[in-house]
Formats: sequence, C-alpha cells, structure tokens
Amino acid sequence: MRTTLADRGVDLASSGLVAVGHRVVHGGRSLTEPTVVDDKVLAEIERVAELAPLHNPANIDGIRSATKAFPDLPQVAVFDTAFFSDLPAEASTYAIDRELADKHAIRRYGFHGTSHEFVSAEAARSSGARVTPTSSRSFCTSATARPRRRCAVVGRSTRRWGSRRSRVW
Repeated sequence: MRTTLADRGVDLASSGLVAVGHRVVHGGRSLTEPTVVDDKVLAEIERVAELAPLHNPANIDGIRSATKAFPDLPQVAVFDTAFFSDLPAEASTYAIDRELADKHAIRRYGFHGTSHEFVSAEAARSSGARVTPTSSRSFCTSATARPRRRCAVVGRSTRRWGSRRSRVW
C-alpha cells in the first residue's frame, strides 16, 4: 500500500497520519459506533460477513492491508448499518417467525447510513434547523448508489455519536 502510493508521489511517512478509517458495510447488531479495530472486532466483522457477503470480506481485506502497512496506527471502523441501529421494532422487524429471525439475525438493518448521516447533518446545517433527538424536524435523504435508497430522518441529532433517540424510516 505504501509502495503504491509512493509510486504516485504520495509520501505517507511525512503526512502526519494519526489513524486509518474504514467504512465497513455491516456491523450486525453489536457494532453500532465508530470502533477501534482489534482482533475481537475483526472477528465480529468476519462473523457478520454473511449479512453482507459482497462487502464485508473486502472491508476485512482493507483493514488487514492497512494494519500491515501502518502497524503503529489505530484502525477505526465506521459501520454503514450503525445509523439505523436504533430503529424501533415496528420498523426493523420483518413479518417472519421470531425464532427464525433471531437465529439468523434477520432484521431490517438499513444501508448507506454513512451517506444518510452526512446528508441529513448537512441539510440541518445548511437550513439553519436546530435538530435534536426530540425535535420534530425531518429530512428526506437519498443515497444515489444503486439500488437507490431513501430515508426519512425525524428528530435525529446532527451530532451522530451522542444521544440518538429518533425515528428513521
């Protein structure tokens, strides 16, 4: 990784890097905050890879490559599904057998959360809206990746990692 960047004129040794950030698509039910990656976290990302088989294995490879290239820097993972981790039961539960859902961790997780989080925070900032976890302010965001995803964000604080009592549908 360092060699490839150095070949392109990027000197990471003098760049002042303090950490490496990774967008990981799926964190399952347990990885819902930005997290410093250690062996336990990496094992959990691997465990839930069946929930995002086209993405999590590549995310794991990226984390391992960055760890090898930058062994002294913390690796921090941010999970795309985290934005939706506090969906209420009526929005996250599928109409299937509860035991089956629990056994296979089947629920509506939501995707493109990092995009929805950024766009809703920017919409609040740009509009001058004061959005708090208990406000009724709402935004409709859209992730333009295919397939397109839309999200109604109601009463979510623009400060992502604080209190998140809100509704996302």
